[in-house]
Amino acid sequence: LVACNRATPPQDLSSEALQTGVLYTFTAKHSGMNLDVPGASNSNNGTELVQKPGDGSKSQQFTLEAGGDGTYTIINKASGRALEINDGEQTDGS
Repeated sequence: LVACNRATPPQDLSSEALQTGVLYTFTAKHSGMNLDVPGASNSNNGTELVQKPGDGSKSQQFTLEAGGDGTYTIINKASGRALEINDGEQTDGS
């Protein structure tokens, strides 16, 4: 996964590089497509994320909120909702 914002070129994610209050797009290395929340402006809980070509839309923009314990919450710009792994799964494809 690669993240980029308007101020920096794409970079591999590491905890040292993460910043709160910055807009990020997340781009999959294997496809070159961006993480997208379909219908984000009115999305419901349980909306599955997809990969789409980058278009600069708010559905592809995310901010980070630091949890204070080394964790971050990822918030979609369009919906204002946090990303969550369904049922706390930790397997590939979750």
